[in-house]
Amino acid sequence: MAFNDCADSVGEVPAGYTYLGQFIFHDLSWMAPGPTPCEPINQRSAALDLESLFASGSPASLACGATTDGQPCDIPRTAVGVPLIADTRNDSNLALAQTHVALLRFFDAVSRVTDAQPEAKRLTQLHFQSVVLHDYASRVIDDEVYRDVMEHGRAVIHTDGEDFLVPLEFAGACARFGHAMVRNSYSWSALHPGAHLHAFWDNTYNSAVQPITRLTSHWTADWRRLLGIELGSAEPTIFAARIGTTLAFPLKNIRPQALPPGTRAVSNLAVRTLQSGHSLELSGAQHVHVQVIDRLRRCGRPEFDPLSEQELLDGESAEVRQVLRERSPAGPAPIECTPLWFYVLKEAQVRNQGSKLGPLGSRIVMETLHAAVEAAEPSILRSSDRSGWSTDPRLRPSSPPRYSFADLVRFSGLAD
Repeated sequence: MAFNDCADSVGEVPAGYTYLGQFIFHDLSWMAPGPTPCEPINQRSAALDLESLFASGSPASLACGATTDGQPCDIPRTAVGVPLIADTRNDSNLALAQTHVALLRFFDAVSRVTDAQPEAKRLTQLHFQSVVLHDYASRVIDDEVYRDVMEHGRAVIHTDGEDFLVPLEFAGACARFGHAMVRNSYSWSALHPGAHLHAFWDNTYNSAVQPITRLTSHWTADWRRLLGIELGSAEPTIFAARIGTTLAFPLKNIRPQALPPGTRAVSNLAVRTLQSGHSLELSGAQHVHVQVIDRLRRCGRPEFDPLSEQELLDGESAEVRQVLRERSPAGPAPIECTPLWFYVLKEAQVRNQGSKLGPLGSRIVMETLHAAVEAAEPSILRSSDRSGWSTDPRLRPSSPPRYSFADLVRFSGLAD
């Protein structure tokens, strides 16, 4: 696969949603080794309940840490910088850590409008679910798939009274489309107009060569730029890279500190992801497509065609084209049984010009998010009131009955 070390090809999704997506998917799954490589154990509940924020049970994990000049804009840390949060993966890059901070700040702000902490937690969970379903998903999911699931419910992922489990096709392939949205550099702030991806690793404890003990104040997120809100005429919105099979160059050789602990030292993100899909014994994308279409047809839902061989080949390097066509005695060529992650990236590129996922990736990601919200307690999809869930006016929604990531950031006091 190709790694771009030149100008980033950006789309229309503000870059803040790249790392919001990473936060969401961390909340749904944290896979540990199981009895076999293809049977991992999810250490998360799989429900979208902000377990990654609230699971530690420690009050210290819900209080913002201070930056070097005392601003409450860092994740809580020990004296030597170790993150005191329920999911330490959220300190693996600066933008993700700042997303975690935004949720901590939001919970703190919600706590100030209600007397009871359980109620503050409930309001935080419900409004975050609205951010995910009504804002995040609408930006990254194919329009037709998004409308179908929101209006008619799920057609592919059913729990049938059982506990919801995150599909391996989601965890091992489809949810990893966000890697392609990562840029080489970001106009992070007025002080850092060309922050390289390496700077995101440098400003953490987990991924830095020299771990930080507290975040330097001038590295805090400028959420106005990251979300494209409250900007002056000369201030740019930071947009995410388009989804496709070309990745940011630093992901070709990830520094050892930024790799998950206890894993094989494969530094190329594409290799790591494709190896993971192989270890999980994920079906090829063409087989997944057949299964999804069968379920859609039974429900009378909108169907879609698979990518043709030519669509899979177009725009790829000679090396990738050769590999896709290569046959072996053990099975079909990858062009006929394409790794699901590669296919999902290519589908987004071909069907939606990289601005959103294509229909197969969208169907799996959207239905997983929908099922995860429904499985949560509380859930905006299981309201006892027949009129359905609506936002709390105390949290200042900009367009009730939905809550956006911009609403969350503004209410947290991070868009000033």
